[in-house]
Amino acid sequence: MEEGRWRGWDNAEIYERFVRERRIYAWLNERLVERAAPERARRVLDLGCGTGATTRAFLRRLPAGGEIV
Repeated sequence: MEEGRWRGWDNAEIYERFVRERRIYAWLNERLVERAAPERARRVLDLGCGTGATTRAFLRRLPAGGEIV
């Protein structure tokens, strides 16, 4: 693996910016959450949460007292 190509936390920040700048990801996350219909969920398990963009989309739709693990 090239030393300069993968720089730990720098890579995570680059990916976060990439996702934030491309509106398709926000749209896709909203559609995913819409299909999951979490309005009555008490708990959502997020596996492989990456940048947290999908988690943030779920948080906007969870009922009061709902949690994401």
